[in-house]
Amino acid sequence: MPRLATTFLSITFFLAPVTVLGTTYIVNPAGTGDFPTIQEAINATVDGDTVLLADGTYTGVGNRGLLCPNRLITIRSQSGNPAACIIDAEGADRGIRFQSTTYRPLLEGVTITNGRANIGAGALFWSDAQATISHCVFCDNYTETSAGAAVFSSDSRATMSHDVIYKNYAETSGGAGVVHFEELSHAFVNNCSITHNDVGDAYGTGAAVFCSNADPYFDNCIISFTDGGPAIACASGGDPSMSCNDVYGNSGGDYVDCISGDAGINGNFSSDPLYCDPLSDDFHLDCSSPCVCVPGCGATGLVGALPAGCGSGYGRVWHVPADAPTIQAGLDSAGYCDTVVVACGTYYEHDIEMKSGVVLMSETGEAGCVTVDAQQLGRVFHGAYLDQNTLIEGFTITGGWIGAAHGAGMYLESSSPTIRRCVVSENTAAGAAYDAGAVYMRFSTPLFDHCSFLDNTAGDDAGAVYCRNESHAVFDHCIFAGNTCSDLGGAILCWGGADPALGNCTFYGNSGGIGGGIAIANDSHVTMVGNIVSFSTAGSAVDCDGTGTLLLFCSDIYGNAGGDYVGCISGMEGTNGNISEDPQFCDAPDGDFGIDEGSPCVYISGCPFPEFNPVGAGEVGCDVVSVEPSETGSLPSRFYLGPAIPNPFNPITEIEYGIPAGAASAVTMKVYDARGRRVTTLVDAVQAAGTYRVVWDGRDHKGSAAASGVYFYRITWNGKSETRRMVLLK
Repeated sequence: MPRLATTFLSITFFLAPVTVLGTTYIVNPAGTGDFPTIQEAINATVDGDTVLLADGTYTGVGNRGLLCPNRLITIRSQSGNPAACIIDAEGADRGIRFQSTTYRPLLEGVTITNGRANIGAGALFWSDAQATISHCVFCDNYTETSAGAAVFSSDSRATMSHDVIYKNYAETSGGAGVVHFEELSHAFVNNCSITHNDVGDAYGTGAAVFCSNADPYFDNCIISFTDGGPAIACASGGDPSMSCNDVYGNSGGDYVDCISGDAGINGNFSSDPLYCDPLSDDFHLDCSSPCVCVPGCGATGLVGALPAGCGSGYGRVWHVPADAPTIQAGLDSAGYCDTVVVACGTYYEHDIEMKSGVVLMSETGEAGCVTVDAQQLGRVFHGAYLDQNTLIEGFTITGGWIGAAHGAGMYLESSSPTIRRCVVSENTAAGAAYDAGAVYMRFSTPLFDHCSFLDNTAGDDAGAVYCRNESHAVFDHCIFAGNTCSDLGGAILCWGGADPALGNCTFYGNSGGIGGGIAIANDSHVTMVGNIVSFSTAGSAVDCDGTGTLLLFCSDIYGNAGGDYVGCISGMEGTNGNISEDPQFCDAPDGDFGIDEGSPCVYISGCPFPEFNPVGAGEVGCDVVSVEPSETGSLPSRFYLGPAIPNPFNPITEIEYGIPAGAASAVTMKVYDARGRRVTTLVDAVQAAGTYRVVWDGRDHKGSAAASGVYFYRITWNGKSETRRMVLLK
């Protein structure tokens, strides 16, 4: 099933473009949210609103047979994980219907299952319906007398992206399609996996996809293992277009009927996609899949909905310096899905070429373990066409220096890696016309998770980070402090259609000629939720050039030399949970960006997204919390999760956690691999206040030994959660 790394679930609502401000209505399966059912929440919306579905399974009237009105609204799961948010129609109705929805609503991150209808048991597009279905799953939906077990589109314009459609059943004597397009339907289907569906063989006219007087476009999709018919079949006027698709293993033929001429051209091919475990509904790809890193098929080269990565490990683990003397040598040796683990120490290297699909991590996963110092001989890292399976974790990146280029710490081109728990500090883009002391990106969608950008310098723009040319970066719990430039964007500059999102970040003491914190220009659009932008030493908190915009929620803008709520954010103080008060850092001049327990940032009551409290990147509380209870038996003063000891480990490690005083509550602790999939559950019990220890023996939930690699353990108690890392080395 689809996966999403648990360390950044809290900001998944940024994944779709935000174009209109509106109200968010929360619905949960118990019916105790803002409305008792999904349909009632949908009925209450106006343009720009969002219906946010808490995880769980939705059943019954009002949660099936949904009718989406002609409004610009979003219906999405709160976690972004369709495996956890399920609309179960219970065989009584279809999942959802879009009719005449010319304002293009969005359905994202849910599973629709057990739908049953004459047409469109999962989703029905009817009469000029224009809507997008993204990162969804359709499974076990059924049509008996007609077609479109998963999706049926008539005279409509559907967009389907990164959807998994499997084990649906359609049967009819007139041409059955699990995905069915007819009557002038113009659909765009990209990065979808349509697999292991059954179209019935009683009449011999079914196909996984059926087109009648319709011209859908399929791009980077897998259509495979259909039982009872070919991949695609057409009736009169059916004319699908195909590029970069893998069509394989369909019982009625692959490139036959109306796509018989598409094999071997425009990037289309026919090879076993090598799913991880289709019998267990895991349609991720094996590392050796032909659908991974396909040349000429997009920036990442991924064909299908889900990336590579099976089980709890990757491929081979390369150790630096044991297996390779340098970080670059380790990367050169690694193949796709391999892991390069770097022993703690300082490495004097520059212009390191990162490799797509490789996990590069320090042995502890913490930035203090490994320092990569370029000694002012060049930039530190360079990456081009890195896909979403690429990870850099636990490094201090410093000493980068460039005099006639951009991005002294890191340069990203057409890349979508995850950069986690790294410190990018004291790098310099020295030329008077050169930018980005820390990171420069073009056409890229990286995730920066719990990273710090400290004391970087640019001679022109972007003291730390330059998001350029439609880059869609996400920054989660990041710190920007002491960065400086002479012109635009002391910490961040956004230019050329970039639209980054920042959640729970802290800005402190940055300096820019225009925009000490952030400068937004040249048709760029930024979303910020739960941030602190404070104490810029030169420049306002935010500056926009007239073409740039900022959506600001639940943030504290305070003490900036050039002004707080000025320019493009004038008038935003006091709206959408935005405040201007001293954040009360523990010791910001000394690099401690935690906040005092009395800080106004601990909880902003007017915040429309309360899950982003406390705001900023730092923890709450300036005093050290004692892990062990005192001799008098005192209880932990707050909820905490301790480090795994030892870490790295083989094969056993111990984890301590504390539950503060109060009524006994449910506690869960689960282990996830670096791809975000659950490996095992360590704790699932109701526990009273106290200090506890639990042991992980390095095995998954089936009792099998887990592979070497990085893992995350996540504890949840009383609506709160914490996550830490550990490394299993064999």
